[in-house]
Amino acid sequence: MFAYKNTKKIEVGTFIFKTKDNNKFTFEEVIGLRGYILNQFNEKIEYHNHLSKYNFNYKSPLIQYKIINGQLAIVVFDKMIEAVKRDLESLNKINIFGEEYSFKLISKIETLEIGIVDSLQRYTFELPWMAINQNNMELYKNGNFNLNKQLRNNMIEIFKALDIFAEKQVMVNGIFEKNIKNYKENDFVVYEGSFVTNVNLPDYIGLGKRKSIGYGTISSVE
Repeated sequence: MFAYKNTKKIEVGTFIFKTKDNNKFTFEEVIGLRGYILNQFNEKIEYHNHLSKYNFNYKSPLIQYKIINGQLAIVVFDKMIEAVKRDLESLNKINIFGEEYSFKLISKIETLEIGIVDSLQRYTFELPWMAINQNNMELYKNGNFNLNKQLRNNMIEIFKALDIFAEKQVMVNGIFEKNIKNYKENDFVVYEGSFVTNVNLPDYIGLGKRKSIGYGTISSVE
């Protein structure tokens, strides 16, 4: 049995690759970072979001690759932090699409209260949010797609991944702008904008589809 509790203290680790020449990277190079890290630690199934060699973990990924202030970064949640920190500290360079970069690893580990709170929190999407997936595509095509409801579902996915069992209802209200983003030579509908919610979330967490490579990254607005 589990006890309902609307918030939970979760460790969040942010690891920034500060390159020797202070290079500024683009969103597309996040994919290169992910590919390099997966190649370096290929034998460790946790980096692939798998439970075992043959079983995929359908929970929200606990390792997310990002751009933070122009720097490549990895954000890690909960029990994965120490293992990832050790692995990253064993590297002294990264290779992004054939270009090698020496770097200093900037680590920040903090404990945050994540979950449903009594006050409203405001966030903005730092990178486009992929709200549409296979499960809701028909709703989108039929004009019945509710963005606020989908964003609420995305937050509940985070709760499940972090074992947060909330008894209160997640509330969200956003202002969204539709755009088209090309990914792997395919065009995808994405959304930008901001929203208010009764959920406390850490900066740079990703929501929605492709969050492991930075889509749907949010930051708080004062």
